Amino acid sequence: MSNIDAAELQYEEKIVWLEDIAPLYFVRESMSWQTYGVGKRGPIKLRAPRKGGMVTRLVGYATISNNRYVGSFPRRIFWVKGDDEAPVGGARGYGMPCEAVDPRSVAPGVPGTRPPERRSSEASKR
Repeated sequence: MSNIDAAELQYEEKIVWLEDIAPLYFVRESMSWQTYGVGKRGPIKLRAPRKGGMVTRLVGYATISNNRYVGSFPRRIFWVKGDDEAPVGGARGYGMPCEAVDPRSVAPGVPGTRPPERRSSEASKR
């Protein structure tokens, strides 16, 4: 189950995927506070990682109803880190992060659900 409360998502209109989610076993789901200048329906950018930080890739985001927030507002984003797509026991070497959700379970206003943990034999079939 997601760490995000469904009440925070009640003003979502749609989910925009920036790439094909079919090959992704999981994406990371989190809330990002945006300023009004970014827009409630337009694309967003992830902040650059700190020195030594892992490179991240934005794969999707939610659009928000225009009449809900003034100033800054929360927006759900979906992203992956560089080693998220590595097979189990490979470069990653450990299970899924706590914010991992199955991208196929994501819908506007509904928190994503956690996919089942993969075993090494399952990962090698992907």
